[in-house]
Formats: sequence, structure tokens, C-alpha cells
Amino acid sequence: MLNDLFLGTPALNYRPLSGHNMLRLLELRPGNRNDPICCHFREVSITSPLLYNALSYNWGSSTERIPILCDDAVIEVTCSLFTALNRLRDPVKTLTIWVDALCINQGDLEEKRQQVKMMRNIYAKANTITVWLG
Repeated sequence: MLNDLFLGTPALNYRPLSGHNMLRLLELRPGNRNDPICCHFREVSITSPLLYNALSYNWGSSTERIPILCDDAVIEVTCSLFTALNRLRDPVKTLTIWVDALCINQGDLEEKRQQVKMMRNIYAKANTITVWLG
């Protein structure tokens, strides 16, 4: 089971963003459907030329959470987000995406407030927007 796979792995501790125009992009590592989901955060400026896919999805129930590995640490995501990431990832190449639940530190109210103000711009600058309904 995935929980056993990540046993002893530390929980993700977000590093603060270095400025108000900065955001995190998620680099989703390649893998097949049965592989654990592994990813890495990259901090970038919203004013830089960027290539990424924005993911808009139904958060679904927050009671059942599934662990993924991000920056060598564990973070738990909703079943809906896990399924979306699992289906969207490429078996060969890294996919760069922005997804609010992961790219915004949900535990930092000031960061969350600042990032929510940028969301229109984040979606507008995305190369593609994927809407995941489950």
C-alpha cells in the first residue's frame, strides 16, 4: 500500500515564496499508473515566460487522502487530485503544472490570500487548462 511505501518519510514543509509575484509550479515526474506519484516544486515569477498546464479540478471529499512524494517529502492529497495527477502524468516526460491545492501552501493564510489574488493571471498565462471532473 502507498502508506507503507512512504513510512518514515518526512511530511512536506513548504518553503516560503521569495516575493509577491512568485508562485510554485509542480513538476510531475514521469510514471505509469501503478507507480507512486513523485513531484518537485519550482519557484518562478509570474512575470517570466512560463510553460505550464493549469489544473482545475473538483476537490471532492477531503476525508480520504492519499500520500504522494514531493521534494523527497510526503504530502497527502484528496482522492480526486490523486486520480487527476495519476491520469495526467506522462510515462516518459516531466509535466509542469499549476494546481492550487499543492502549489499554494494551504496552511499559510497570508500566502493563500496573495496567491488567490494572482489566480486569474495564473490561469491566463497557462499554455493549457485542464478541467478534471473526476
